[in-house]
Amino acid sequence: MANAEHLFELNKGAESWNRWRADNKKVIPDLQNADLSYHDLRWYNLGGIDFYGIKPVNLKGANLSYANISEAVLSEANLMGANMAYVTIINSQCKDTNVKGSNLTGGNLTNSGFYGANMMEANFTNCDCTNVVFVNANIRNAVFSNTITTGADFTGATT
Repeated sequence: MANAEHLFELNKGAESWNRWRADNKKVIPDLQNADLSYHDLRWYNLGGIDFYGIKPVNLKGANLSYANISEAVLSEANLMGANMAYVTIINSQCKDTNVKGSNLTGGNLTNSGFYGANMMEANFTNCDCTNVVFVNANIRNAVFSNTITTGADFTGATT
């Protein structure tokens, strides 16, 4: 279960949350099992958070544009239909994550692992997917226009 104090801080807004994170650098926020669907998390620093719990985090339809979710564990998270334009998801674990229909335009996903992820109809236009692992991911009807895929692994991906 998510830490109530951490959820309270999260709900104060991006500026307050980011200041709290800067003032509490040794604290790793616990948002496990939180239902953050349809939350506006633009500009939030969510780096280093382990969102994976007994019940994976629900970020369905959330606005994560410009958010930093680097070094995070998003395994089995529901990000279906989320707006993740210009998101930073560097060195993150995203195994079996659902990003179906999400907008990742201009995002940086460098060195992240999307093993078995559902990425159907996701928009990766202008993304940096350098060294991203898409092994066994469903990328059917996903848009990869002007996307950097140097070193990306699409082994077993469904197209």
